[in-house]
Amino acid sequence: MPPGAMVAVTPADAGQRSQRLKAVVSRALTDRGFRTGEAAPIRLEFTVKDELRQSFPGRDGSDVEARGSGGSQSRTEIGVGIRIAPERQELHYEGELSISLTLYRPGEVPLWVATVSAPRPAEDDPEVRLEGMVHAAFEAFGRTEDRAIAVD
Repeated sequence: MPPGAMVAVTPADAGQRSQRLKAVVSRALTDRGFRTGEAAPIRLEFTVKDELRQSFPGRDGSDVEARGSGGSQSRTEIGVGIRIAPERQELHYEGELSISLTLYRPGEVPLWVATVSAPRPAEDDPEVRLEGMVHAAFEAFGRTEDRAIAVD
């Protein structure tokens, strides 16, 4: 894409988090010399997935797991599962946060796709982590790369 090209930033979800991220993505584009506008012929769509699971020991030695996920599908999913474990385990949190960005012209093959995933600790602020993930994705803007990086 030539510098100065106009790009429309389109979140897959209309929620508050997506609107804040839209501003971060738009700023990342303008920092690289591109313009943003709703009527642009090129689109940059992004989706977010945020999943957090918590497991804790049940009374009978089983392991109980609660999980929730939200993201760009304009919905939140919550599930509860019972898993029989041979020994009692401690309270445990784990999760994953990811953002996928796709640059394309409507009706054509994508020009660029980036997905950045990171572990999601329970005490983590996903908004701050997502902003760092956007910046990490734009380090490879327009290039094909497969690499693992740390996002602080």
